[in-house]
Amino acid sequence: MKNQITSEKLKSVTEEVFSKTMDMRNKKKATLVGIKFVDDEIICNKISENGDVYDLLSEIPMFQDAVKNFDMISVLTAGWAAPVNNDEDDQIEPSKHKDRRRVILAMVGNTSTQYSSIMSFDDEETDGIYVENQGQGALKDEFINAMKAIGW
Repeated sequence: MKNQITSEKLKSVTEEVFSKTMDMRNKKKATLVGIKFVDDEIICNKISENGDVYDLLSEIPMFQDAVKNFDMISVLTAGWAAPVNNDEDDQIEPSKHKDRRRVILAMVGNTSTQYSSIMSFDDEETDGIYVENQGQGALKDEFINAMKAIGW
């Protein structure tokens, strides 16, 4: 069932999932989490993990039966991020970019293909940076493709 939620709800769910799943994170593996709304509580259950986030994203359709029991899914990962300046440096892998930074990230999506992400840099003490229905790059594209592949 397609469930559209408000921007405010998407942001609050994304922030809560990011906070609640810290103990599920494995900095060496990406984790697929199912999110269920039960009364006023958000329940997060680990579905799978993989050492390569792109392999995990490509596996999401294999978990279609498990995922259909959830209201949303999230992919948790850690890695490198680099600034996007719309120049030739954008073609450099983030892990090899001169201005790279370690980051933890949660992407969240629902049955209406609404998505958001929140990330936090290891070298900052600030709250996560939240974005809704935007972003660029292969990770976001593969997450959207995975949601579409399961009928979301």
